[in-house]
Amino acid sequence: KEASYLKDNQCVNGGCGSGSLEDENQNVCIPCTSPCQNCSQVPTQCESCEPPNFLENNSCTLDCQPGTYKDATTNRCELCSLECEECSNFDQCTKCSEQDTQQGADCITGCSEGEYKHPTTGLCRPCSDNCNGCKTTSDTCLTCSSSEYLSSEHTCVTECESDEFQHESSRRCLKCSSDCKSCVDSASH
Repeated sequence: KEASYLKDNQCVNGGCGSGSLEDENQNVCIPCTSPCQNCSQVPTQCESCEPPNFLENNSCTLDCQPGTYKDATTNRCELCSLECEECSNFDQCTKCSEQDTQQGADCITGCSEGEYKHPTTGLCRPCSDNCNGCKTTSDTCLTCSSSEYLSSEHTCVTECESDEFQHESSRRCLKCSSDCKSCVDSASH
């Protein structure tokens, strides 16, 4: 026979559903502690969180710990890549570890700003003139001069492609929304 549980003054069959735990001894549903959206074992052990909170170590938080970032897709605090002390997503560093140099949103180990570490020789080489910072090759730009935009191919351009728009604050070419043939100042306009 399927177990029944008391939830919100009503009997429910087959389990309590999301947002609650089954107390099999007393046959009642115990709600997860807010802001837990779902929980396991105890009401305070979160499996997911109500927005704008993010899941970190089975708890919900508004601010993720250093070395992690807020992933809006998973609603979790996810780890930054190893060279980032702080980041806005996995490989977009906002602060590098002490031994690394920040170039744009990347951290470069052992090279000065305006240089990249050659992947084969391990030597620091200068970036090309149109790159303010680069990675893996002299032409794989991380940032551009103030009159240019960083393309999706990591080159510096004066105008973005027709299916992209010029994002002024980041100085990047960003893709238009898939339902737009072209856009001006945001992905959907």
